[in-house]
Amino acid sequence: MITLVLYVSVGQRVGVLNWEYAAVVRTVLWYSLCVDLFWTAVAYRARYIPAVDKLRLQTEDPAALRDWYSSNLRGLLTSDFVGVHAFFLRLMGAPLAQVLPIYLVASLLLLLFFPRRPS
Repeated sequence: MITLVLYVSVGQRVGVLNWEYAAVVRTVLWYSLCVDLFWTAVAYRARYIPAVDKLRLQTEDPAALRDWYSSNLRGLLTSDFVGVHAFFLRLMGAPLAQVLPIYLVASLLLLLFFPRRPS
């Protein structure tokens, strides 16, 4: 959460970078953000949910623990990746009102993917 606050504050202080390819980079960043969120959702359904179900039955299963751990790590990395995307979009000229929902999504992903012990 601290990194997201830093991304917002630094993005506000630095301002917009004047670069001739900023519009193209901004478009590529939007598409890569959407693709990353899609594949994170696919991986979450394919690996995390079965791993949690298996860990409820067999708490010492190494394959399920590995899947649970790697899914949590991917989720945390994705949430930080979303925050970095918002930061770069802000630097490329996107207004704060357009980038603020992306920061909110990053915060929600951090809360969603924070590692919790399966119960």
